[in-house]
Amino acid sequence: MRIVAALIGAVLGVALVCAPAVVQAQAPGQVYKWVDAQGRTHYSSSKPTDPATRPTEIKPPPPAPLPPPAPPKPSTSEDWPPRPAYRPVETPQVTITPSPPAPPRALSSGMNRETDAYRCALAKDVLSGAVRRWSRPTDDHDRKIAHDDIKLFCK
Repeated sequence: MRIVAALIGAVLGVALVCAPAVVQAQAPGQVYKWVDAQGRTHYSSSKPTDPATRPTEIKPPPPAPLPPPAPPKPSTSEDWPPRPAYRPVETPQVTITPSPPAPPRALSSGMNRETDAYRCALAKDVLSGAVRRWSRPTDDHDRKIAHDDIKLFCK
């Protein structure tokens, strides 16, 4: 346990000693200028390693001020004539027609087709309009057969 504590202490000590150097090297906006022995001017974000040189820190210029807002544009002849006034769009009159009434519910649905009760219910459905042929509309012939079936199967 003592070894772990000593190790953590050593790591923290090294971190505390090195932290200012890291922060200083990464600080934004620090630029150094110096002239070397040959007379050449250098610019860098880190200080020179040669102790004979004397670097000068260059501060960045302050940010440029924002321009003042533009004054309102005076009225000119380009603004004349004014746009045409708003004219509402005429909407066409829509007539809503009610949908045709649904055919009555078929009495014969769900019944056993082999029984007289089914044939009676089917004849009543044909006469009420609840069922009809898919190929053609119900005509007088269909109505006559439905009447005959009612006489035969409805008791």
